[in-house]
Amino acid sequence: MHSLLGLRALGYLKHDWLDNSGKLLFCTRRETAFANADVVEYQLHPIMDELAIPRPPRMGLHALRHGNATVLDSQNVPIAVRKGRLGHSSFSTTMRYTHVVGAEDRQIAEELGRIFDPSSPKQAADSLKSAA
Repeated sequence: MHSLLGLRALGYLKHDWLDNSGKLLFCTRRETAFANADVVEYQLHPIMDELAIPRPPRMGLHALRHGNATVLDSQNVPIAVRKGRLGHSSFSTTMRYTHVVGAEDRQIAEELGRIFDPSSPKQAADSLKSAA
């Protein structure tokens, strides 16, 4: 059922995303960024509710950056690549975004990967390694 979230995200990118000079994922028709709280409240939460995905109490879009850094680290992507993807100027900032994960966390991350990208986890890992 959670793969529906991935499908909704793809649908948004194909049909609703507004091409804009800043290449913002969510923007107004005037090409200005939405406030983070507005995107979470009016875009993300309704989709999560519709798909019966529980909402963490204080989740914001910034959590996705931390999640991205942590998943890249768990895939052994070099720190320089992670730093570049996150747009950081220093390695120490990138390291603060990376969180150590145990076996249980990895299992949850794999499930989230299947939610957002129903293709095989091995294909995703192989593509990350070839990009490094």
